[in-house]
Amino acid sequence: MIISFKVTNFYSINEELTLDLSVKGRNFDTAGYIKSLTGNVSMFAMIVGANASGKTNILKAFSFLRWLILRQSNRAVLDTPFNVNAFPHKRFFNNNKPTSLCVVFEIGGIQYEYYVEIDQEKVLRECLKEKKAIKVKTGTTILFNRSYDEKTGKYVIKSEVKGVTKDMEILHRKDVTIFSIGSILNNPLLVGLSDYWRKIPINIFFDQFGGLSSNKDIIYDVLVLDDDKEIKKRVERILKKFDLGLDEIILRKKEDGPGNYLIENCMEKHVFGGVDYESDIRDASMGTQRIIRYMRMIISALRVGAPVFIDELDAFLHPAILSEVIDLFLDEEKNSQGSQLIFSSHSHAVMNKLDKYQIFIVEKNDSGSTEVNRLGSLGPDVRNEDNFYSKYISGYYGGNPRL
Repeated sequence: MIISFKVTNFYSINEELTLDLSVKGRNFDTAGYIKSLTGNVSMFAMIVGANASGKTNILKAFSFLRWLILRQSNRAVLDTPFNVNAFPHKRFFNNNKPTSLCVVFEIGGIQYEYYVEIDQEKVLRECLKEKKAIKVKTGTTILFNRSYDEKTGKYVIKSEVKGVTKDMEILHRKDVTIFSIGSILNNPLLVGLSDYWRKIPINIFFDQFGGLSSNKDIIYDVLVLDDDKEIKKRVERILKKFDLGLDEIILRKKEDGPGNYLIENCMEKHVFGGVDYESDIRDASMGTQRIIRYMRMIISALRVGAPVFIDELDAFLHPAILSEVIDLFLDEEKNSQGSQLIFSSHSHAVMNKLDKYQIFIVEKNDSGSTEVNRLGSLGPDVRNEDNFYSKYISGYYGGNPRL
């Protein structure tokens, strides 16, 4: 589970921005919260705000961190020249200050905190901590820490990771993180942590050229579903419930040499009056295509207990479907492993299905920098009994367009 996330100097985010899903000091025995090593954590983070306020950039920062963790995780990097443009992200108004990201996450009752600070060409500092339960207390260990020394052009390194010693030359590679190095070394701990991040679905994709996209073709989603028939069946059951007129997703393909195949067609099957009809899935509405994609991501996450990140979850969808998605996570049987949904949306009516600790208001300050406020932090007059939707639309909480 994701417990908290911080980012500084990333696109429209200038000063440190924090998205904290924990609710320390409060006893929650209700749906919508998950027990962690250090307290309860929200199952949801709904990010709302005006257009161009920076909502997408918050989720983009998660995607960028995931990319940092997973990139170049093979031995080929050892023979690759140092990349002087290793990190093609953008900083706040292109300033020259470092970008930093920090995430606290929990796997199997163990909490990890990972901090990384970078400029455009190298890792300046990174630190990985571990927190475990020790009898009635918790104890924190710094597993790995390295800081770049400008004078020597090398890193000052401390490592408590078994099999990773500070005299390893690969640890002085500037353009990869300790997770990539751990994958190259096949280190069990670091490979396991990387695998956790690999299972996290997010609909904003960051590539090595700084490219971002959320518009992969629907055929990609169908191919992923076709490779996992269990998820495909679960997605189809949910699609039937949403009354889209869709009964089955059919992918027809033929062999084209050993291990290869050609796609003949990709169809939607409909049943009306007991008669089967088929239509090309690429002719389906944007709403139908989006819900297929989102359900594929969500069901994959629910199966393994991973968080899922979706920017503009409501785009092209009827508001009632978004409400059903929230209910899917609240269903203890379907979400038995405690998956989280972290999303942005302009369907503000769904705010009333959540509480004040699960909603985050985003807006830009007078300097053009994105800021975020948790609804529950706005003061004692914000109560869970409030009509959040009405108050937000009226401008009471901020985060609305200045018209």
